[in-house]
Amino acid sequence: MAPTASGTTNRGTRFLTLPVRIRLHIYHQLLVSKDGLSPSPVFVGTWIQIYHFLKRTVAETGTIHPDILLTCKKIYDEANPILYAENSFMVMDPDKMLHFTEPMGSINFSYLRTIQIALFGFPTKDKIAEWVGLFAKLAKYATGLRVIVIDCKLAPDNSNLELRINAIPTDARRRGWGENIEFLHAFAEIKGLEYLELRGFYAQHWPAYLEKHMLVVPTISYVNGGGVSEASMASLLEEYQKTTTDLIPRESPPK
Repeated sequence: MAPTASGTTNRGTRFLTLPVRIRLHIYHQLLVSKDGLSPSPVFVGTWIQIYHFLKRTVAETGTIHPDILLTCKKIYDEANPILYAENSFMVMDPDKMLHFTEPMGSINFSYLRTIQIALFGFPTKDKIAEWVGLFAKLAKYATGLRVIVIDCKLAPDNSNLELRINAIPTDARRRGWGENIEFLHAFAEIKGLEYLELRGFYAQHWPAYLEKHMLVVPTISYVNGGGVSEASMASLLEEYQKTTTDLIPRESPPK
């Protein structure tokens, strides 16, 4: 039989008598995305995923249950920071991420702690502008942001890496985001990170520039989803960067 309104209220009241540490553990189990026993990103890549997330329904993976946030204000205040701070948000499209963050409000935006950025395709004027806009918003409002993992794919994807690295040199500027200086300058405006990880293919001077302007030493990762070993990735990156030595970022990013 369906519970009465008073029954629901009584159960909610009893829940709040639990010790705070137990309530926080329950919130974590309900609100942090998991793949088996390991945390996995809340993907921000399709409108249907954004819709489910913003409507506080069960996420498509079935591992997030944000309905508890609707129970009462006290539970919302206790649990809401966990939803944003303890999930890793995968950003593949800056425009969709900007739309995703619009209803969040400045407080929720400040809870964001971990973002993973996957860069696909070729830089275009419009897409560069979208990334610049997103990075400006992150720099201003995401005051709790501490971890970013950025993966620069070879356009259009990471398949046949050896073939792409050995492509005709004149095609070097058409291989993806890792060579786009405007993107780099906007990204470097984000401050306060404790961990920055670089994956994929990016120009030779990126790590030193980011370390100087973001005040964090980038961790270089050779993890690759294309079935290439880390040793091969290191060699491929070295070959790739030989074609980028002339891409020198300006000393001071734009204000």
